[in-house]
Amino acid sequence: MIEWLGISHLFELSQTEAIAGFFTPLAVFAAFFLAQLILPGRKVTGYVINRATGEPRNYRLNGILVFAIAVIVWAFELTGMPRDWFYRSSIYAVAGGTVFCIIFSFLAMLGRQQGETKNPFIAFWDGRSLELSLFKERFDVKR
Repeated sequence: MIEWLGISHLFELSQTEAIAGFFTPLAVFAAFFLAQLILPGRKVTGYVINRATGEPRNYRLNGILVFAIAVIVWAFELTGMPRDWFYRSSIYAVAGGTVFCIIFSFLAMLGRQQGETKNPFIAFWDGRSLELSLFKERFDVKR
């Protein structure tokens, strides 16, 4: 099947490269997370109401700046990673990204109080919280 699809070259990484490919999504997430925290952003008032205060939540926006820096880092190969790395490691990166998303989803679900939903599968699927705010509202995780 792999030969018929013409993707056998995506499985020809060395063991070290395959492991690096598996952890690539985690490294990219960490880099974007740090960029979101460090780079400046403008504050705007949102439409979601903070349950604790009854006031609209404040958001810090710096996505365009983070995106521009990510493109510059990739275009000039500032990480030392070859430009075709995301293509060559795509099979392993999809596997790693899936595993890490499942782990982070379980951690996010188990780290929140149990809501009205008692079925753990439905709680995992729907989430227990619409939004997690971290670092004094500097970083939000939304579902």
